Amino acid sequence: MKKLSILLVSIFSIVALTSCDSTEMGPVANTSEPGSPSLTSPESGQSYTMTQEQADDTLMTVEWTEPDFGFSSAPTYTVEMAEAGTDFENPMQVASVQATSFPVVVSELNNMLLSEDFSANNAHSLELRVTASISDSVSKAVSEAVSI
Repeated sequence: MKKLSILLVSIFSIVALTSCDSTEMGPVANTSEPGSPSLTSPESGQSYTMTQEQADDTLMTVEWTEPDFGFSSAPTYTVEMAEAGTDFENPMQVASVQATSFPVVVSELNNMLLSEDFSANNAHSLELRVTASISDSVSKAVSEAVSI
């Protein structure tokens, strides 16, 4: 009887272990070629003049397309701005959002530029880009820069 019990337990154990489908997987992130967000607004070469009278107005709305991470995700987008020609070595973070657009208000941008030692009442060449991230363990998807 004892041998029969051991035999039955062994058979049930083998059946239980082999009945699982080990190839079944959930969503897998497309981390090798997710594409990148693509800026649709503003257009490259667009110029803006900020005045004190416009302080509360929206200067521009930055808009972009979503990268394809291979599944429905909610990436965090970071809008970055840097002085033209610096290759975003020390970018200013304009916004961090989960939407695919962000309105830039004159007073907020002006304060950001002044805090980064950009001189007032002078023209500056800047570049704008958007990065998309779904996790700290996955490389960010980065858009092409737009000159403004």
